[in-house]
Amino acid sequence: MTETERLLRALDEPTKRARRQAAEALGQLAASDASIRDGLVSELAVGTPQRRWTVAYTLFLAGDRSEHLWPSLLAGLGADDGDLRWATARLIVHLDVDDLGRRFVDAAATGPREQRKMALYCLRERGVRTPEIEQCVLRALEDGEPGVRLAALSSLAALFVDAIRAGERMAMLLEDPDAGVRRAAAAALGKLGTVGPAVSDALAAAARGTDTALARAARTALDRLGSAT
Repeated sequence: MTETERLLRALDEPTKRARRQAAEALGQLAASDASIRDGLVSELAVGTPQRRWTVAYTLFLAGDRSEHLWPSLLAGLGADDGDLRWATARLIVHLDVDDLGRRFVDAAATGPREQRKMALYCLRERGVRTPEIEQCVLRALEDGEPGVRLAALSSLAALFVDAIRAGERMAMLLEDPDAGVRRAAAAALGKLGTVGPAVSDALAAAARGTDTALARAARTALDRLGSAT
């Protein structure tokens, strides 16, 4: 058995650490050997989603940023394993594919729950502001899943085009049924720098409310907004 064959088999090891070590070693070999890279590309359609993700990771380590990694990494954004989702996000934002932002917008709108959430974080990490991306994130503020709404708040604070409009939509989540979303809304509003009087009033009301964690977050946001003006 060759070293390449041994490492390919090791991509199926039961532990994350063993799979990562095999991927790193194989990626180093593939970086300087086109035949190994070609073989790995053929492996992208083989086996479990975990196996396909590990092969995509190996190719990424070998310098590949191309289109054929997209399906495996997109699936990784929706994985049950949170560590895998975040590892995927760190990779997928660097792919050299057509209209990457548009793809994340589509995933944020139509993917399963975890994929919608992670696509929003990927948009945040790319840091590209456009009206289309802003509109995507604004829509996600109304998602039925609290985790997606949290991701939308975090992303909108970084990607807003119109601070006043963004603030007005965020302020609606100060009354969200989920306590974590309410606190996150207050924190996100504090990052906008500029908000209208209606939003300032909403934060002031939250700061006087009986939800102590929200009140604290609202006061912090008001302090930040005051120091920014």
